[in-house]
Amino acid sequence: ACWAVALLIKTQAIIFAPVLFVATLRRHGCRSVAQGGALAAALLAAGGAPMALAGQGPGMAQAYIGAVGRFPQITNRAYNLWYLVTLGAGRSDLDRALGPLSYRLVGMLLLGGAALLACAALWRRNDGPARVEAAAVVALAFFMLPTQIHERYLFFSLAFLALRAPSDGRVLIAYVILVASATLNTLGALSGFSPAATAAIASSPLPVTIAAVNLVVLAA
Repeated sequence: ACWAVALLIKTQAIIFAPVLFVATLRRHGCRSVAQGGALAAALLAAGGAPMALAGQGPGMAQAYIGAVGRFPQITNRAYNLWYLVTLGAGRSDLDRALGPLSYRLVGMLLLGGAALLACAALWRRNDGPARVEAAAVVALAFFMLPTQIHERYLFFSLAFLALRAPSDGRVLIAYVILVASATLNTLGALSGFSPAATAAIASSPLPVTIAAVNLVVLAA
């Protein structure tokens, strides 16, 4: 139910679907997956009905179905894997990256692989801390691995790391690093906060360094 509400607010909540599916299946079985799926579908329909009745159905559908490809750059100011690979170049993510594979497809495959690893670990150990860690990994992978990512998407992982940090010092270290990284990425990408800071960060090695550090945190 909470996931369906989140999905109505922000389409990016879809990234948690694999974690919810595996966690529910592992803990409660197929029947609960069906019940939870039906509840989520009902809430999504109820939330979307007013928009559809107001004639905004096509626009709402576009927001969900057409989200991928709306900003078809390799990176949209995010200090992630692709910033590190291309040094922030604003090329199209449909350019070839590996043989016939585009940057967009490679990013999707990497994200899918990270989600599979998180879900495989979650299948083996399905306690509360493991579920929070899996959500944090998937959220951070969503920032780091696909193309078209904005700087603000790094914040998705911080809520889950904050839940886990009090009981695991290693996660606290990751949390502190990513808070600093997210702050510097925001200042470096958006000049509205501090034009001087944006100019200083953009002209320094910080963006590439931060991208590398973020990648190490994801691997850890």
